[in-house]
Amino acid sequence: MLYIQAMNIHQGGGGMLLRSLIDALPPTVEAKLFVDERFRYEREWPHRLERHSIKPSLMSRIAAERRLAKIVEPGDLLLCLGNLPPLFPVSAKVVVYFHNRLLLDMAGSPRFAFKPRVRLWIERQWVRRFGHRANRWIVQTPSMERLVHERIGVSTESIEALGFLPRPQPAPAPRTLNCRDEPKHVLYPASGDPHKNHHRLIEAWRRLDEDGLRPVLNLTVDPRSYPELADAIEALRLRHVPLVNHGNLSPAALAELYGRADAVIFPSLVESFGLPLLEARQHGIPIIAGELDYVRDVCNPAETFDPQSAVSIARAVQRFIGTPNEVVDLLEPGSIWDRIGELTQR
Repeated sequence: MLYIQAMNIHQGGGGMLLRSLIDALPPTVEAKLFVDERFRYEREWPHRLERHSIKPSLMSRIAAERRLAKIVEPGDLLLCLGNLPPLFPVSAKVVVYFHNRLLLDMAGSPRFAFKPRVRLWIERQWVRRFGHRANRWIVQTPSMERLVHERIGVSTESIEALGFLPRPQPAPAPRTLNCRDEPKHVLYPASGDPHKNHHRLIEAWRRLDEDGLRPVLNLTVDPRSYPELADAIEALRLRHVPLVNHGNLSPAALAELYGRADAVIFPSLVESFGLPLLEARQHGIPIIAGELDYVRDVCNPAETFDPQSAVSIARAVQRFIGTPNEVVDLLEPGSIWDRIGELTQR
């Protein structure tokens, strides 16, 4: 029997991963899924998959972990999709699919709000304390493989790097290159979580606008989930900075945006995979991204930048649209003294 532990998955990349694995479940496999009750699966559930919905509370989660520990048997396989190994000892073989880099590497990421920060702290302790209960670990990239080995102490022989695209998205509409005088359209398909780095990105767009450069930045921030960020984007738009926030989009609507994009930009500070980078690569769209390990794991960007600097982001966009930034003139020492003399005579 296959048991799938996905009790802390209901949206985002984890939700997409889970939907893909449900779609691809072999017809001969009988499975039991323990999943967050908020998870939505738009298709008909496979009849061979028995679903158990778990309330998103700590006590419900612990009770479900205890129940799993009691019902799995030797010879079963327990696949933990939510990054976390079993809380209680189990007799089955355990495979952990680890895809949240924030649980191992917070370097450079912004400060989260109180509740997400507490949850991350608890989950980091969970991984470190109970990681020994996993027989195998699956990650998506070589960078994640190194982190799991270094931060959790898992032997490299027990880690498998398996990067794959979740279930196919609708193909984008045929792409038409913009005319020379039309503004470039740049797309950042991402949630509004702090590590996605939207604030530096929109600051970069403000700087571009001040310099008379007006590429259009297309965003997908859900105003209901991230009202403060959505308000900041709208405030700049009202000042005529070329920003368009499309909100949370269906796969088909997002595919249309990919079809109109001249480039995908990706300033995220921490990722385990970076799915939009793969989607951009798949559709042949140039990528502007941070010079970070996770980026180079999956693509070769057309331009790179320091994601901690709005100036660096703006300059990378300038280079992409064919307007290189100005650099300082170099003067001889004598010219400097001449200039100082001019200034003192004013």
